[in-house]
Amino acid sequence: MAISTLKNCRLVSSLWNSEATTWLKARSEIRFKYYSIDPSVTMKYFLYGHEMVHFAHPNLCMVTYCDYREDNFARLSPYLDLLLENCNYRIPRLRCSYNRFANCIFPLRLISRLAGNLEELELSLQVMYDSDDVRNPATFPFVEMLLLNRFVVDLDPEAMDWKRPEKYVDLIRSLISLTNRVSFLSLTSHSAILNGIFLREIVSNQSNAYAGLKELHVRQINRDGLCAIERMRPDSLVRLEIDWIRDDCEIQLVESVVQRLRNPLQVLCLGVPRNWAIVPLGELPYLERKEIYFRSEI
Repeated sequence: MAISTLKNCRLVSSLWNSEATTWLKARSEIRFKYYSIDPSVTMKYFLYGHEMVHFAHPNLCMVTYCDYREDNFARLSPYLDLLLENCNYRIPRLRCSYNRFANCIFPLRLISRLAGNLEELELSLQVMYDSDDVRNPATFPFVEMLLLNRFVVDLDPEAMDWKRPEKYVDLIRSLISLTNRVSFLSLTSHSAILNGIFLREIVSNQSNAYAGLKELHVRQINRDGLCAIERMRPDSLVRLEIDWIRDDCEIQLVESVVQRLRNPLQVLCLGVPRNWAIVPLGELPYLERKEIYFRSEI
């Protein structure tokens, strides 16, 4: 349930309040914000640590605001060390947003520290600057995350398709090795090219990555991405949601993808171009919910 729904449930009765409060605590987040320009601002967040103890299994949200100077980033290191030293409780969900970084030290150390207990991981990685100053993003070494079942990743919130997507390949491969046990994958980048590369690397991975994937959500997808989905294992995916199918895709390709997944598929949501005709999907024996809508233009 959404947090707003849980809050409304608390108003119904004392019994509902008791039940909903437990769920609310499970969904609540402890947020730390790091400011590279003034690390002293960051330090004050640690002063409230004792007030968070009553959250038995807190969810952690790390948002970092960094400028272009790497020496300012280095000034954050002692405060990150302090946080990691005090992370003795189990943290099942981590949401990490990190802007303007030249390497992956910050999210890497945090993930490594919490890897044993993480069930859900959400990463927003702003990797590139602009087309004239493209840096090679660092990779994530493999960390065993046996409990991880949900992974949400935005490879670059500001990425546009004119950037150099080949620079992301090593980063994507390391993320796949890090999260290949998940059953839920969401690619939330606005770049259909980056999402397509991620899907292509999944199906080309020799270690049978994402073999247990049951739910797939993609914000934007191009023809290469759809072709990659068509090559996925047809016996496990029960939910497919694509918010924005780009104009370079054909109706026949969408039909082919859906038919490839028809046996296990239970939920299908597709945002298709406005100039398309009715999308023929064929027989879907176990489908419980279908939404085909004509997306609005940007």
